[in-house]
Amino acid sequence: MLTMTHNEQRQPGQAGADRVALLKQIGSNHIGNSKAAQCARILEALHNLGAVTTVECSRYLDIVHPPRRVMELREEGHSITTTWRTDYTEAGEPHRVGRYVLNVGGGA
Repeated sequence: MLTMTHNEQRQPGQAGADRVALLKQIGSNHIGNSKAAQCARILEALHNLGAVTTVECSRYLDIVHPPRRVMELREEGHSITTTWRTDYTEAGEPHRVGRYVLNVGGGA
């Protein structure tokens, strides 16, 4: 299911130290660049954090193309909703990014 809505905007540095630490820990829990390892990192992040953005997946979970991995998780039966929001880079530039949410009771 793909839902496109415009959510809140986040300013630089709003990720939160605890969130970043958890994302980095999740990244180290599933080593490697295989499809399975990358999907496992996204799923663990979704289960632990409730939602994760494309930027967080790339930056902290070492996933070059998060939308592809989310699509593969959906194909496996996971119910993941995508919403949209504006995040800012370290340079202060706004970017529209996807935010993925694992729907409770949704899928494998």
